[in-house]
Amino acid sequence: MDDLKSLSIEQLTYLSDQQLAKSRVYSFAQGGLTGTGGWLFLGVDFPLIMTLNLRSVQLIGNSFGYDMNNPVEMILALKILHGGLMPQRFKYEAWTELKNDLNSLDTIMEQVDGTLDETWLEQPVNQLFKTLAIVMFRKKLVQGVPLISVGIGALSNYKLSKDVTLFAKYFYQHRFLEEQ
Repeated sequence: MDDLKSLSIEQLTYLSDQQLAKSRVYSFAQGGLTGTGGWLFLGVDFPLIMTLNLRSVQLIGNSFGYDMNNPVEMILALKILHGGLMPQRFKYEAWTELKNDLNSLDTIMEQVDGTLDETWLEQPVNQLFKTLAIVMFRKKLVQGVPLISVGIGALSNYKLSKDVTLFAKYFYQHRFLEEQ
Protein backbone atom coordinates (compact mmCIF):
# COMPACT_ATOMS: atom_id res chain seq x y z
CA MET A 1 0.00 0.00 0.00
CA ASP A 2 2.82 2.39 0.79
CA ASP A 3 4.25 1.92 -2.70
CA LEU A 4 0.97 3.08 -4.21
CA LYS A 5 1.24 6.34 -2.28
CA SER A 6 4.48 7.11 -4.12
CA LEU A 7 2.80 6.97 -7.56
CA SER A 8 1.46 10.07 -9.28
CA ILE A 9 -2.22 10.95 -9.30
CA GLU A 10 -2.39 10.10 -13.00
CA GLN A 11 -1.05 6.60 -12.41
CA LEU A 12 -3.41 6.01 -9.50
CA THR A 13 -6.34 7.31 -11.53
CA TYR A 14 -5.42 4.90 -14.30
CA LEU A 15 -5.48 2.02 -11.79
CA SER A 16 -8.85 3.12 -10.43
CA ASP A 17 -10.25 3.49 -13.95
CA GLN A 18 -9.44 -0.18 -14.50
CA GLN A 19 -11.53 -1.01 -11.44
CA LEU A 20 -14.33 1.28 -12.67
CA ALA A 21 -14.49 -0.53 -16.00
CA LYS A 22 -14.64 -3.99 -14.41
CA SER A 23 -17.28 -2.90 -11.94
CA ARG A 24 -19.51 -1.51 -14.66
CA VAL A 25 -19.22 -4.67 -16.74
CA TYR A 26 -20.14 -6.81 -13.72
CA SER A 27 -23.12 -4.59 -12.93
CA PHE A 28 -24.26 -4.60 -16.55
CA ALA A 29 -24.07 -8.40 -16.73
CA GLN A 30 -25.78 -8.85 -13.38
CA GLY A 31 -28.57 -6.48 -14.43
CA GLY A 32 -28.98 -8.38 -17.68
CA LEU A 33 -29.37 -11.64 -15.78
CA THR A 34 -31.91 -9.98 -13.50
CA GLY A 35 -33.76 -8.82 -16.60
CA THR A 36 -34.30 -12.38 -17.75
CA GLY A 37 -37.08 -12.32 -15.17
CA GLY A 38 -36.22 -15.32 -13.06
CA TRP A 39 -37.52 -14.96 -9.51
CA LEU A 40 -34.16 -16.00 -8.10
CA PHE A 41 -32.35 -13.24 -10.00
CA LEU A 42 -35.02 -10.69 -9.09
CA GLY A 43 -34.75 -11.64 -5.43
CA VAL A 44 -30.98 -11.28 -5.18
CA ASP A 45 -30.67 -8.23 -7.42
CA PHE A 46 -30.69 -5.53 -4.75
CA PRO A 47 -28.32 -7.22 -2.26
CA LEU A 48 -26.00 -8.23 -5.09
CA ILE A 49 -25.83 -4.76 -6.67
CA MET A 50 -25.15 -3.22 -3.24
CA THR A 51 -22.39 -5.76 -2.61
CA LEU A 52 -20.86 -5.16 -6.04
CA ASN A 53 -20.89 -1.41 -5.51
CA LEU A 54 -19.40 -1.62 -2.02
CA ARG A 55 -16.65 -3.86 -3.34
CA SER A 56 -16.04 -1.39 -6.17
CA VAL A 57 -15.66 1.48 -3.70
CA GLN A 58 -13.18 -0.60 -1.71
CA LEU A 59 -11.17 -1.51 -4.81
CA ILE A 60 -11.01 2.14 -5.86
CA GLY A 61 -9.79 3.03 -2.36
CA ASN A 62 -7.17 0.29 -2.64
CA SER A 63 -6.10 1.72 -5.99
CA PHE A 64 -5.26 4.99 -4.27
CA GLY A 65 -3.27 3.21 -1.56
CA TYR A 66 -5.76 3.05 1.30
CA ASP A 67 -5.94 -0.16 3.33
CA MET A 68 -9.53 -1.34 3.27
CA ASN A 69 -8.91 -3.85 6.07
CA ASN A 70 -8.71 -0.94 8.49
CA PRO A 71 -12.08 -0.44 10.28
CA VAL A 72 -11.93 3.34 9.77
CA GLU A 73 -11.48 2.84 6.03
CA MET A 74 -14.38 0.38 6.01
CA ILE A 75 -16.67 2.95 7.64
CA LEU A 76 -15.47 5.60 5.20
CA ALA A 77 -16.14 3.23 2.26
CA LEU A 78 -19.70 2.73 3.53
CA LYS A 79 -20.18 6.48 3.74
CA ILE A 80 -18.84 6.88 0.21
CA LEU A 81 -21.23 4.17 -1.01
CA HIS A 82 -24.05 5.99 0.74
CA GLY A 83 -23.07 9.28 -0.92
CA GLY A 84 -22.79 7.64 -4.33
CA LEU A 85 -26.24 6.08 -3.99
CA MET A 86 -27.94 9.34 -3.14
CA PRO A 87 -29.96 11.22 -5.73
CA GLN A 88 -28.03 13.94 -7.56
CA ARG A 89 -29.67 16.74 -5.61
CA PHE A 90 -28.28 15.40 -2.30
CA LYS A 91 -24.77 14.48 -3.44
CA TYR A 92 -23.21 17.87 -2.66
CA GLU A 93 -24.31 17.60 0.96
CA ALA A 94 -22.88 14.07 1.17
CA TRP A 95 -19.64 15.27 -0.45
CA THR A 96 -19.30 18.08 2.08
CA GLU A 97 -19.93 15.71 4.97
CA LEU A 98 -17.30 13.29 3.65
CA LYS A 99 -14.76 16.10 3.33
CA ASN A 100 -15.47 17.08 6.94
CA ASP A 101 -15.04 13.45 8.00
CA LEU A 102 -11.54 13.49 6.54
CA ASN A 103 -10.55 16.06 9.16
CA SER A 104 -11.73 13.79 11.96
CA LEU A 105 -10.87 10.27 10.83
CA ASP A 106 -9.65 9.37 14.32
CA THR A 107 -13.15 9.95 15.74
CA ILE A 108 -15.18 8.56 12.82
CA MET A 109 -15.93 5.37 14.76
CA GLU A 110 -17.48 7.38 17.59
CA GLN A 111 -19.82 9.39 15.42
CA VAL A 112 -23.45 8.47 15.86
CA ASP A 113 -25.25 9.59 12.76
CA GLY A 114 -27.83 7.79 10.75
CA THR A 115 -26.64 6.86 7.31
CA LEU A 116 -30.05 5.56 6.43
CA ASP A 117 -32.31 8.58 6.31
CA GLU A 118 -35.14 9.72 4.09
CA THR A 119 -32.75 10.93 1.38
CA TRP A 120 -31.55 7.38 0.82
CA LEU A 121 -35.07 5.99 0.44
CA GLU A 122 -35.19 6.96 -3.24
CA GLN A 123 -32.80 4.18 -4.29
CA PRO A 124 -34.91 1.27 -2.99
CA VAL A 125 -37.98 2.86 -4.58
CA ASN A 126 -36.15 3.07 -7.91
CA GLN A 127 -35.15 -0.57 -7.46
CA LEU A 128 -38.79 -1.51 -6.89
CA PHE A 129 -39.87 0.28 -10.08
CA LYS A 130 -37.09 -1.45 -12.00
CA THR A 131 -38.29 -4.83 -10.72
CA LEU A 132 -41.88 -4.02 -11.67
CA ALA A 133 -40.81 -2.98 -15.18
CA ILE A 134 -38.81 -6.19 -15.59
CA VAL A 135 -41.78 -8.29 -14.48
CA MET A 136 -44.15 -6.39 -16.81
CA PHE A 137 -41.95 -6.80 -19.88
CA ARG A 138 -40.61 -10.30 -19.31
CA LYS A 139 -43.38 -11.84 -21.43
CA LYS A 140 -42.32 -9.77 -24.46
CA LEU A 141 -39.91 -12.24 -26.02
CA VAL A 142 -37.64 -11.74 -29.01
CA GLN A 143 -36.43 -15.19 -30.07
CA GLY A 144 -37.04 -16.49 -26.56
CA VAL A 145 -35.27 -13.64 -24.73
CA PRO A 146 -37.13 -10.85 -22.91
CA LEU A 147 -35.01 -8.13 -24.53
CA ILE A 148 -36.77 -5.13 -22.98
CA SER A 149 -36.48 -6.59 -19.47
CA VAL A 150 -32.83 -7.46 -19.98
CA GLY A 151 -32.16 -3.93 -21.24
CA ILE A 152 -33.96 -2.34 -18.28
CA GLY A 153 -32.04 -4.44 -15.76
CA ALA A 154 -28.65 -4.03 -17.42
CA LEU A 155 -28.89 -0.29 -18.03
CA SER A 156 -30.28 0.60 -14.62
CA ASN A 157 -27.57 -1.40 -12.82
CA TYR A 158 -24.91 0.09 -15.10
CA LYS A 159 -26.09 3.63 -14.36
CA LEU A 160 -26.17 3.00 -10.62
CA SER A 161 -22.69 1.50 -10.71
CA LYS A 162 -21.41 4.40 -12.80
CA ASP A 163 -22.78 6.94 -10.32
CA VAL A 164 -21.29 5.17 -7.30
CA THR A 165 -17.88 4.48 -8.82
CA LEU A 166 -17.44 8.00 -10.17
CA PHE A 167 -18.35 9.45 -6.78
CA ALA A 168 -15.81 7.14 -5.13
CA LYS A 169 -13.12 7.92 -7.70
CA TYR A 170 -13.50 11.68 -7.28
CA PHE A 171 -13.53 11.36 -3.50
CA TYR A 172 -10.35 9.30 -3.35
CA GLN A 173 -8.66 11.60 -5.86
CA HIS A 174 -9.57 14.56 -3.66
CA ARG A 175 -8.37 12.78 -0.54
CA PHE A 176 -5.09 11.78 -2.15
CA LEU A 177 -4.42 15.34 -3.32
CA GLU A 178 -5.32 16.78 0.10
CA GLU A 179 -2.77 14.49 1.75
CA GLN A 180 0.03 15.52 -0.63
